[in-house]
Amino acid sequence: MVLTESYDTTEMTEFNALNASLVDGDGHCVYFFPRYMLNMLMHDVQRPELTQLYCVLSGEALNPEHPAHQFFAGRHMRNWEMIGSMNWIVPPSVNEEQFYNLYTLVTSAMDGIENRWLADDSINPIEEWINFSQIIFPEHEWTGFRDPTEREGDDSACLFNLTLSQRESMTN
Repeated sequence: MVLTESYDTTEMTEFNALNASLVDGDGHCVYFFPRYMLNMLMHDVQRPELTQLYCVLSGEALNPEHPAHQFFAGRHMRNWEMIGSMNWIVPPSVNEEQFYNLYTLVTSAMDGIENRWLADDSINPIEEWINFSQIIFPEHEWTGFRDPTEREGDDSACLFNLTLSQRESMTN
């Protein structure tokens, strides 16, 4: 109950998505994955006790007898279903399979950063994430695809054709 009603909430997801989105000139809402993930981390940093509880329970739930085992065993794919259904603008070189792999890499890196931060409060998780982001989302490939602010002043442009979902539907 704590996990589903306090940690993985619809409100948190909507807030993280809202601050990682923009509405293009044609009225399409598009999302920026690197910003979305930064928002998630910033949200977790603001609630360290709940983040610590999540980390402890996820470790304990490795035991199939643990009451939260099924929650954690299925969480990655439940979240992917939601993530995969959103209109993410990504570089043209990123296809759906690569985006799933990127999602998996990013969530794993974020879990690792949070575990290290909770064990050592001298670690600044936001600074670490920004450093990792420069490697995971290299500037030469991701400029214009990392944050809505990179598209400010481009209010009249249609960005929907840059979304993974639109590109995938055109190839099918």
